[in-house]
Amino acid sequence: MNVRSIAALFLCCAASCKSNEQTSPASVGQLASATPAASASGMARTAAPTHSGPVKPRPSANAVVTYATPGGDSVAGETALNAARVGLPKVDFGAPGPLVIKGYPQPIDAGMRDLATWVGYSKDGKQVIACGMMSPMSAGKGDEKGNTCFVNAGKETKELNLTESGDHFVVGPELGAAITSLQEGVSVELTRNAKTGTITPPAVATTWPYANDLELEVTTLPMTESSSVLKVGGHYAKEEPVFSLSLSEKPKSPMPGVLFDAVWNAVIPNQANDELALMG
Repeated sequence: MNVRSIAALFLCCAASCKSNEQTSPASVGQLASATPAASASGMARTAAPTHSGPVKPRPSANAVVTYATPGGDSVAGETALNAARVGLPKVDFGAPGPLVIKGYPQPIDAGMRDLATWVGYSKDGKQVIACGMMSPMSAGKGDEKGNTCFVNAGKETKELNLTESGDHFVVGPELGAAITSLQEGVSVELTRNAKTGTITPPAVATTWPYANDLELEVTTLPMTESSSVLKVGGHYAKEEPVFSLSLSEKPKSPMPGVLFDAVWNAVIPNQANDELALMG
């Protein structure tokens, strides 16, 4: 998840929180939720406001403004319209600061949970990889850090397991490539606390441009239909949090009486510090 996209999710709160401030983050732009046709119909229903002073020239009312970062590039990938071009004041987000995530990290009660204990990015930063001892099988060689890996290259997550060979298991080409890619990239190992039996994920040590205005937050919703749901969102200033993204999965083979609990396994920034991988 690109941190610029994260910021865009919560700037809608800024519009109501700082409506009286000329330099509010909402001044940067608006989310592309309204079409030109919708804007035109709204104008037909509402009388135009009157002004007592001189009116500053504005662009055409048919322009669609997407959220743009301070650098001027559009998150939506369309032609950027920066603040100056649409007649809005320049926004000062202040100096970059620590990216804070409320609710993370928290110690995880390992118990019978199948957790990823070796996580990170590939060397080129294009793959997020999470490995761990998540199955009862063992190759005895090459799988010391994990006999199961999950690899995400941006669109879908692929599960890789050991390959059966005769009367034993081996590390196949795909699983071997994932393990090698993680070894060559940037990774973190999660270790169990011998006294408490818990595993504590690594804290996120990175900065971002919105530290003075936005705070991320993660939570877990109560179990429903034998599975809980992970949510990620954030809040602007002291406003209530908005959880815009969720992660959930129904058990492949439902077993009556057995509950499948979800936890935030790890949150890892990439090498460029402009993306977060949230693993549950």
